[in-house]
Amino acid sequence: MVGLLVIIAVVGMVGFIGWYIWRQSNEKSVSTINSFESCAAAGNPIMESYPEQCSANGKTFTNPKQTAPKPPATISQGVMASIAIRKGDCIPPVDPDNNNCIVETYTTPSKVIIKKSVDTNDKENKQVVKEIENVKGEFEVELPVGAYNMYVVYEGKEYCNSFGGQKGEDCEFSVEPGKVTKYTLQINTATD
Repeated sequence: MVGLLVIIAVVGMVGFIGWYIWRQSNEKSVSTINSFESCAAAGNPIMESYPEQCSANGKTFTNPKQTAPKPPATISQGVMASIAIRKGDCIPPVDPDNNNCIVETYTTPSKVIIKKSVDTNDKENKQVVKEIENVKGEFEVELPVGAYNMYVVYEGKEYCNSFGGQKGEDCEFSVEPGKVTKYTLQINTATD
């Protein structure tokens, strides 16, 4: 009888230790889920969506490696562009799993301004060629052959691929005969 009680106590203790180790491991993995990759690696279910999504701890993470294919241009010559916003803490982290830098498509209706230098010797002197209102992430515009500068207006400032402002930000692109140039404007509000 004493032997049976000892066996039950040992099995109970081994079960408790196993449960405790599993719980500690599970708590650690829950606290480190902060991206699609870490969510999937922790064994959480991946939704059958495109792009894929993974949910954990009440948060949903989208697979950044999957993007919906872009439709072909409907213009014959000009620019096909998209607007992205970069936000959060983009200082390279010590722990790569703890990255709070986010770059995503900016879908808030925005104004895009396309300018062209009036004088090739004075690149600061630019003339507005086209203003496009209510752009939601992507747009295309037919343009004649030439060199242009493009900006997105965000909180009263013109952005292209750096911090807001107009000096030192050229965001230059060229339109060649019969070609559509692809370009991404980036609103950068991140901490670098």
